[in-house]
Amino acid sequence: MASTTPASIFLNQDLLQHICDFQDGVYADLLPLLPTGSFNDKACRQFQATVRPNHAFLIDFDTEFAPWLAAHPRLRDALRLLHCRPHLKPVFIAHAASYGQLALLEHFASELHAHNLLLDMAAWHGQVEVVDLLVKRVGINTCTTDAMDGAARNGHLNVVRFLHAHTNATCTTDAMDTAAMHGHLETVQFLQQEHHGRCTQWALDEAAANGHMEVVRFLHEHRKEGCTTRAMDMAAMNGHLDVVQFLHVNRTEGCTINAMNNAASTGRLEVVRFLHDNRTEGCTTFAMNYAASNGHLEVVRFLHENRTEGCTSVALDDAKRNGHKAVARFLLLQRSEPSFSKWMAMAEDMCQKCVAFASKGLAIA
Repeated sequence: MASTTPASIFLNQDLLQHICDFQDGVYADLLPLLPTGSFNDKACRQFQATVRPNHAFLIDFDTEFAPWLAAHPRLRDALRLLHCRPHLKPVFIAHAASYGQLALLEHFASELHAHNLLLDMAAWHGQVEVVDLLVKRVGINTCTTDAMDGAARNGHLNVVRFLHAHTNATCTTDAMDTAAMHGHLETVQFLQQEHHGRCTQWALDEAAANGHMEVVRFLHEHRKEGCTTRAMDMAAMNGHLDVVQFLHVNRTEGCTINAMNNAASTGRLEVVRFLHDNRTEGCTTFAMNYAASNGHLEVVRFLHENRTEGCTSVALDDAKRNGHKAVARFLLLQRSEPSFSKWMAMAEDMCQKCVAFASKGLAIA
C-alpha cells in the first residue's frame, strides 16, 4: 500500500500539481508584473469597457509585458499567467491581435467572437496575418471604420487591400487625410482607385507641411478638395522649397505673411528668397526678429538688404540673450531702429571710455 503521509504528497508530482491548481496565488516569476501599471484590475476593466480601440493602453501594456514575454516566449507561460489572473484574458487577447502573437490567438480561436474590436486593433498595427486569421478562420468580417482608417494612417497597404477584398470595411475621411499626412502615396492611390471615402483640405495641407511632394502632386491632380493657405505656410516653415514652388505654380490658395515669417524664423533662406521674388504677401517684423533670435545671420542679412519691414528691439535683445554675437553685431552696425538706442548709447559710452583710458596709457581689463 502506497504511503499516505503528508510528506508523500509533496513527493508525488502529479498529485501536487492537482492540489496547487486549486490554490489561489501567483507564480513567483509573475509577481513583478501584477501590482502596478497596465496590469491592475481597474485598468483592465476600463480597457474592456471601451467602445473604440484603446491603442495607448496597449502600447503601455506592451511596454511592461514585452520584457517578460521575451524571457517567457512559450504559449504555456502566457497561459500560466492567465490561470493566475483570468481577468487579464481580454487584454492579453487584444495585445496578441495588435502584436501578432498568433499562437495565443489560435489557442483561444473559439472564444474570439466574444472579444470586441480585435479586427480594428490588428488592422491598426498592420498585423495582416492576424487579420487573415480573424476573417477566414474565426469568421469575423465586421469592424468599425477605425480598422481601415488606422491601417491607412500607418501605411499598412496590405491590410487595407485585405479589408477591401474580404470584409465589409469602410472608412472615413481620416483614412486618406492621415495617409497623405504621413506620405503613404500608394495607400492614398489605392483609396482613390477603389473609391474608399473622401478626404478634406487637411490632406493636401498636411502632405505639404510634411514635404510629401508626390502626395501633394497626386492630390492636386486627382482630388478636388484643394487646400488652404496653411499648405504653403507650413511647407515654407519646414523648408520644403519644392512644395512651395509647386503650390505657387499650380494652386491658387496662396499663402499668408506666416510663410515668410516662419521660414525666416527657422532659417530657410532659399524659401525666404523664393517668397520674396515670387509672392506678394511679404512679412512683418516677426521675420527679422526671430531670424535674429534663432541666430540665422544670412536670413537677417537678406531681409536687411531686400525687405523694408525691419525689426524691433526683440531682434537685438534676443540675439544677445541667446549668444548670437555675430547677429547682434550685424544689427548694431547695419540697422538704425529707434529701439536700438539703448544699446547704441551703451556702445558709444564704452567707446568713449576706451578712448579716455587709451589717452592715459591705460587698458581696460
